[in-house]
Amino acid sequence: MYRKDSTGWIKHVDFIILDLICLQVAFVLAYVLSGYGANPYQLILYRNMAVFMEVADLVVLFAMGTLKNVLKRGYYKDFVVTAQHGVILGACLLLYLFMLQEGQQYSRLALILNIVIYMLLTYLVRELWKHLLRKKMEDGENRSLLLVVSADVVSAVVESMKEHNYARYKIAGIAVIDKEMTGKYIDGVKVVANMENAAEYVCKEWIDEVLIVTSGVVPYPKELIEQFGIPYHGIATGKLRRYFSVQNFTDPFRVLKGLGDARKLVKILKPDVIFSKGGFVSVPVVLAGKSCHVPSIIHESDMTPGLANKLSFSAATKICCNFPETLRYLPEGKAVLTGSPIRQELLTGDKFKAREFLGFTSDKPVILIIGGSLGAVAVNNAVRAILPQLLKKYQVIHLCGKGRLDPTLNHLDGYMQYEYIKDELKDLFAMADVVISRAGANAICELLALHKPNILIPLPASASRGDQILNARSFERQGFSVVLEEETMTNESLLATVDQVYENRQKYIDAMKQSSQQNSIDTIIDLIESVSRKRK
Repeated sequence: MYRKDSTGWIKHVDFIILDLICLQVAFVLAYVLSGYGANPYQLILYRNMAVFMEVADLVVLFAMGTLKNVLKRGYYKDFVVTAQHGVILGACLLLYLFMLQEGQQYSRLALILNIVIYMLLTYLVRELWKHLLRKKMEDGENRSLLLVVSADVVSAVVESMKEHNYARYKIAGIAVIDKEMTGKYIDGVKVVANMENAAEYVCKEWIDEVLIVTSGVVPYPKELIEQFGIPYHGIATGKLRRYFSVQNFTDPFRVLKGLGDARKLVKILKPDVIFSKGGFVSVPVVLAGKSCHVPSIIHESDMTPGLANKLSFSAATKICCNFPETLRYLPEGKAVLTGSPIRQELLTGDKFKAREFLGFTSDKPVILIIGGSLGAVAVNNAVRAILPQLLKKYQVIHLCGKGRLDPTLNHLDGYMQYEYIKDELKDLFAMADVVISRAGANAICELLALHKPNILIPLPASASRGDQILNARSFERQGFSVVLEEETMTNESLLATVDQVYENRQKYIDAMKQSSQQNSIDTIIDLIESVSRKRK
């Protein structure tokens, strides 16, 4: 991703200005509450203090990194950071008065009140401003996005962006990097540039962000990325294939070369922490970090670790995982159960908005069926087979997948079907009492975070490598879900399971609330900060 305003202190200039204003308001209020009048600026000692505290505040803001990750911090963490900032600022003000000959004439009560009011006021203002920023994003701020893609995946990328554009970008256009397609339209979106003029287009037009997606066939456009001003460092890599291939004899040498490349980069860049999501390209980097005494954190998404991550275990400082069962495959003392980060906007749903959107009543519970962006034929058929019985007790929201609608069912009261839902998805989740879903890792982690009682129908082993089955069974053992196997599921068993989950929904909600897997973002960030501090 490339964003014009995403780097440097300027991205937090609004928070800086608000902080400085809050400090002056607190300064005046403290003077008034101390009983000295309404205008502290009439006295030169207080006037000088007003100027000094603004300068000191700026210094502390930058030195402490007070605004680092400010948009991602929760209420508690933000309060702690604000309090720490206030205490350090207060110490700076005390030191300033101590060094002044006339500093003893400054009211101690006014100083204490100043710091206390400042901490409370800036915390409240900061949280309010964050809320307004998030609301602005939800309401559809026009941020333009340029898609930079290879020709073989352009249609899929455009379709995916239209389905899952949760940040609500306005797609400004497409740049196809390996084929001349300028002027053509892909699913209604114009191809506006190619490899040669993509960077020029970004500079000429107001593009907020660039999303770069290529297939394994087309090399990643390093030169183009460099034209955008984004640091990019490539290293040699290889993989170990579990079948005979000539490349199995040459790739070990590529890995060794990649290790050398990675060591050079680590020494030049001097990172505080290396974070890896796996894949063979990560192995040389993690090993290089170990040799250069840079801590590494690995995240393993699957139930059982992949070979690349296994090779990196010895060099890793911490290893994050999604499932409790994965812990037994990981080195003791390094493994941390974090879960998987989810889209935070899903946590902001409004069931009343959903009810208005759907035209549903409040007298019946709601079942939400999700089959994935392409739908799940078996799940769709099973749900539709029992619709008459379901609709006697429940209202049903059915996300069928592209091309999976059944127009003959549009007349049914309490039943709404969509190919997919974008903006309203968070509201539909908020309204749902029970969810029926496939068992992809991301999908089930979202259900966990939302505390939604659910029925999981994993992809059968015949149609996948069986990872969904393992995911589903893990959640079932933890008391989060009920699992139905697609091969053995009947209309009767599905209907009975829906009733059983709904009647016992509080049991599943309580189990999910007690899980340590739901605060994954905070847990992972805390891990990163922890290993970084230890290194320093």
